[in-house]
This record gives sequence, structure tokens and C-alpha cells, in this order.
Amino acid sequence: MENSWFLERKDLFFTNIVHSFLESKILFDGLYEDYKQNKPVPFERMDNWIGTDAKKGPLWSLKDSSHKLFRKSSSKISLSEYLFDWTLGSVFHEGMKLKEDVYQLEAYLPSYDNIDTSKNASEIEEILREYLTVIDKATINLEAEMESIKNLFTKAVERLKELLVNYAHNGLLIRFLLEHEPLVEKALGEKSLEYIIDSLYPRHPENAYCTAGKSCLEGGWYQNALQYFTRALEVNPQHSEAKQHREETQQKLSSGGKT
Repeated sequence: MENSWFLERKDLFFTNIVHSFLESKILFDGLYEDYKQNKPVPFERMDNWIGTDAKKGPLWSLKDSSHKLFRKSSSKISLSEYLFDWTLGSVFHEGMKLKEDVYQLEAYLPSYDNIDTSKNASEIEEILREYLTVIDKATINLEAEMESIKNLFTKAVERLKELLVNYAHNGLLIRFLLEHEPLVEKALGEKSLEYIIDSLYPRHPENAYCTAGKSCLEGGWYQNALQYFTRALEVNPQHSEAKQHREETQQKLSSGGKT
């Protein structure tokens, strides 16, 4: 049975996973864009993105966090959650293979300029041809792995959009999405936030602002809460819950609450 500590923080854990996913995808998109422009993929960037077991990068941490939330949970998870976690695991393992090929291309690409070929030239040429065969294979693998990761991220985005519907109650998540629209749009595409909000609250976007406002109210962030409830009423002036909570928030501020 899951302990109360974990259950109380589950919304926070999921919000952190969404944040990490968006940032990790943006990092890969930058690598992919450079690769398509025939720029080399630096091992340092791959290492910073993935990391090692001793020093985990954003992708490694994302994979671990997702597994802890979805695979190690004693509660049943949705199909979208399962597929999202599975896809992230696949991205990670493809990334590990890509990292190895990038290292091989960067560290072991033979250079004729640095080798004395004045003696045993034919033998050296033969050995270099063998090395180049290995390098060619790494180059082919790199192309396949880059495309595979891109396709997996595309699938992960679709799975994420599906499973977000189950988190309409998560005020921390809604606050994060509303407050980081540029990050969401950069990672998921133009008007993606609008699509997500409409999926979570069909034809009632004001509910998103009300949910975010309640989260701020519960956390004692009264000024932020007031802004969200006001925004909800701008969208729908008849929203009774937003009216009630805005009055409550105003009372707390007038009685000395300043956060």
C-alpha cells in the first residue's frame, strides 16, 4: 500500500515529470535541428542531456522519475500513463545508443594527417579501411537513432496529451502550464496549451483558472489566487465558484494576508 506521504505529493511528482519532459524534448529538438543541418552532434551535449549513473542528466532523471511514479506505484495506472512511461524508457535507451555512437565518431574517427604512412603504407591503409568501416556503421546507426528518438518523442507527446485529461484536478500542474506557456508551446507546438486546456475543461477554460486559483489559495499565495479567480471571471462572469473564492481571497488579503 502506498504511504500517505507519496499520495499527498503525487500531483507534485507528476507536475515535475511534465516540466522535465518539456525541457528534455526541447534539448533533443535542438540536437536534431543541428544534425539535420549537417552539423556534428557534440558528445558533450549528449552527455549533458543523458548523463551517467553517477551524474544523471535531464533525460536520465526524467526516466527514473517516470518509472517511480508509474511502474513502482501499487495503484493501477491508465493505459496512457503506461504507454507514456514505456515510451520515455524507449527514448532513454535509444539515447544511450546514440550517445555511444556520437562518442565513437568524435573520439575515434581516424585522421590520415596524424598518422605516419611513409612505412608499411599498404598495411596501414588496410587497417584504416577497417576502422572506417566501423565509423561508417556508427554514422548509419546515428541517423537511425536520431530518427527513432524523434518519432518516440512524437508518440510521447500524444500519450502525454491523452493522460493529462486525468489530471484536471491537479492545481499545481495547471498553474505550471498556465505560467509556462512559452515552454509548453516550444516543446509541444503552437497553440498546444489551448488544446490541452480545452481537453481538460471542454468549452470551459475558466475552470482552468479557477483550479489554478484554488491551488494558490491553498498554498497561501493570495495575490496569485486573486489574479487567477479574476481571470476566470473575465472568461465567464457568471462562474459562481470563482466568485466565491475571489471574495474569500479578498477577505484574507484585507485581514493581513500579503502573500
